[in-house]
Amino acid sequence: MTWFNDRAAASRTAQFAQAHDATPSHEQDAQFAAAQEYNAWLAAGGASEIGHDIHEFGAADESDPEYIAYTDLLSVDGTSLMADLDVASIDARLPVVHGTSPTALDTNAGHLYGTSLPVGGPSTHAVIGAHSGWSKATLFNRLSEVEVGDVFTLSVMGRHLAYEVTSITPVRASDSTDLIRIEEGKDLVTLTTCFPTYVNTHRLLVRGERTDDPHPDDDGGSVVRAVTGPGFPWWAAVNGGGAASVMALAFWPARRDTTPSTSTSPGGRRHADRNLTRRRRRS
Repeated sequence: MTWFNDRAAASRTAQFAQAHDATPSHEQDAQFAAAQEYNAWLAAGGASEIGHDIHEFGAADESDPEYIAYTDLLSVDGTSLMADLDVASIDARLPVVHGTSPTALDTNAGHLYGTSLPVGGPSTHAVIGAHSGWSKATLFNRLSEVEVGDVFTLSVMGRHLAYEVTSITPVRASDSTDLIRIEEGKDLVTLTTCFPTYVNTHRLLVRGERTDDPHPDDDGGSVVRAVTGPGFPWWAAVNGGGAASVMALAFWPARRDTTPSTSTSPGGRRHADRNLTRRRRRS
């Protein structure tokens, strides 16, 4: 199940990249500018509770007019996909969708409503969350392996933004809000997941600060890592084949051996000799 959902996530990421590539540059520019305006509004105090639902993913009221307007930002073809997140150090490549509802986080990373949209710029702080220890997909299972100095990237509306990890902090969920607020002049993105895995009493906050792109191309742009899904789990096929072999042996019908015994024990040789003598007499 996990492998198939990881493949599906990789497919959505590839579709996201294709949809954005097919979007005219003027439309991408307009979407990006609208997101920047939204972030300026947030920084000026537009959100009453920035990141309030980090305590409980999915707490945002999706029927609220402000939330509905938010879902129209960074939306291509009316989809919920807003960005492509690549944490290369742990081989995590995930589509980022609007919000952190159970549906949004089922097999995706979700942007935490009430925090800056992931378009960068001074005085912005975007928060992106995903499950760990999730049976349906890998997602942020390995987020705890990220180290300070690692770089992750976001691709959105034709732009590629790089962030260097500056801190990794496990905190109680109730103590996390202050760590995800906007900081004057800084361009921040925090990746978060429940922690420890399967215990979930805390949130792991992996904070990145804007840095130069680690893989610039010859024109000063970015070289984006190709979207590749997880390799086929051959261990499962091997284990499955081994199990099938064991089952086949267990249910293989018994067959009586009709050939004379060739045992090298004295009793075995005498028994074989008597059978051979009887056959000669009959003939």
